[in-house]
Amino acid sequence: MLLPYNRSTRVGVLIKQIVSSNIRNIIELDNILVTIMDVVLTKDLLNCKIYYSVLSNNEIKQKVFKILNRNLKHIRYKIATSIHLRYIPSIRFIFDNTNEKANRIHNILNQVAKEQKLSNKK
Repeated sequence: MLLPYNRSTRVGVLIKQIVSSNIRNIIELDNILVTIMDVVLTKDLLNCKIYYSVLSNNEIKQKVFKILNRNLKHIRYKIATSIHLRYIPSIRFIFDNTNEKANRIHNILNQVAKEQKLSNKK
C-alpha cells in the first residue's frame, strides 16, 4: 500500500535539502560530520522536527546541538528565501540515535552467532 505524497512531505524534502546544504556552511561545524536524517512537518506546515545524527562522543553531540540551535534563525532565513511559504515553520532539532541502536543490535547478533558456533563445536 502506497502512502499519499502530500504537501508536508514535499516541503519536508525541500527543507531537508536546504538545511543539509546550509549546515555545511556553519564554520563551527567544520570538522564534525552532521547528517540530517529526516524532516517531519505537521500537516499545517507550522511545526518542523529536524532529526540529525552525529557519529561522535556525547560531548561533541551536545556541542552540535547548541551550535544548531544558535544558528536556528539563520537556517529559518535560508528556508524562507528558498521556499515560498506563507508561514515559515518553527524548527526543533532532535538527535537521532538510530545508527547507534542499529550498531548495538548488530554487535549483539554477532556475539550470539559466535557463541552458537562455539557451542556447536563442543
